[in-house]
Amino acid sequence: MIDLILRNAKLAGQDTPTDLGVTDGVIVAIGDDTTAAETIDLGGRLVTAPLVEPHIHLDAALTVGQPRPNVSGSLFEGIAIWADRVADLSYSDVQSRVSQILRWQLACGVQHVRSHVDVCDPELRALRALVDLREQVRGLIDLQLVAFPQQGILGFDGGRELMRKAVQIGADVVGGIPHYELTREDGVESVRFAMALADEHGLRVDRRERPLESPERRHAERRRDPVPCGRLCVDGGGEPQARALRDELCPASAPHAETDLDHGESAHTVN
Repeated sequence: MIDLILRNAKLAGQDTPTDLGVTDGVIVAIGDDTTAAETIDLGGRLVTAPLVEPHIHLDAALTVGQPRPNVSGSLFEGIAIWADRVADLSYSDVQSRVSQILRWQLACGVQHVRSHVDVCDPELRALRALVDLREQVRGLIDLQLVAFPQQGILGFDGGRELMRKAVQIGADVVGGIPHYELTREDGVESVRFAMALADEHGLRVDRRERPLESPERRHAERRRDPVPCGRLCVDGGGEPQARALRDELCPASAPHAETDLDHGESAHTVN
């Protein structure tokens, strides 16, 4: 016998409601006239695959105004304020805030989350808390953690070693923000380091990047060979630039390359 029947479910692309049979949490029948231990009438509500949150900074969630407001509203002041907030992080603080966010996301149908986690903390408190939380929510939410050097890999004291340690602790993805490094040369070296670290451990790469016309993004041209499949986010510009940068950095021989473009009002993803 089927565990559960969801009556009058609306599927994407279909106008007529149907019934869904569920066993062990998996849909095993569609439209079958059968009995079950439990029946729920959805009343024509939409049933879809789980939603995906591809970019969030869970470690910083619910910290607005701490330790002070972002008066200018700028990204750089926000990063500076967050650097001060990191000093007050604790394992329980991170787990409490992030657990609340994940409950909200789950209530909205989100079951796949990729979160950047700042690793510019000698104790890696946020990452340790999120690695444990990832196991606690497994089966409800697939939580993927990006080792993200918010202050830079070379620009932060001990940045390289912290990135290595983050991977050892359990980061799923290697992050980077090369245009935040102090010099172009450091940006180039940070790209080389991140790619080598990902290659060594067979991990994906998810790094921030600047649009084509920005002088600081020219470090990207140093990486011409195929990269591990991953995500490249372009801050500023337009969709044509995102596609051009994708084609430059992710040739056809690098499968599943993905570029995300965020220029303030909208975002584009080109595959």
